Amino acid sequence: MRKALTLLVSGLVAALLGVLALGGIAAAATTTDVEAAQEAKSVREAAQRAGKKDPYAPTVYGIR
Repeated sequence: MRKALTLLVSGLVAALLGVLALGGIAAAATTTDVEAAQEAKSVREAAQRAGKKDPYAPTVYGIR
C-alpha cells in the first residue's frame, strides 16, 4: 500500500511538472516579435541602470 501511494504521488508530481513545462513552451512559442523586442529592450535598459553590461551584446573571444 505504501509503495502504491509513493508511486501515485510521484506520478502526480511528474504530471504536474509536465503540464507546467508544456505551458512554458506554449507561452514561449506564442510570443510575437514585438513582445520579444520589448522584453529585450527592457532587459537591456535594466542592465544599464544597474551598471551591468548588455546581456544581448555579442561577446568577442580573442582577436583575429
